Amino acid sequence: MSKSYIVDSIHAGVARLEDPDGRFFEVPATQLPRGARDGHVVTPVPADETDSGSVRFAIDQAATEQRKKVIRAKLDKLRGRSTL
Repeated sequence: MSKSYIVDSIHAGVARLEDPDGRFFEVPATQLPRGARDGHVVTPVPADETDSGSVRFAIDQAATEQRKKVIRAKLDKLRGRSTL
């Protein structure tokens, strides 16, 4: 299973990613797929042979949706709403 990262922010061409241990690091935003934004879960994908070894990422849609559900449930709990 590939390691996943959360896009914390994208600013001025730099993406700040959070690893599963809560550590942050920066990569050029060009390494993220088009449409990636804050909160997306991304996973590294193999670079093609013409790429000089730089890492590329793909959005993990299923993990991103699951993360949104967990966050939504936590917010609802904090707001005193019951989740169905």
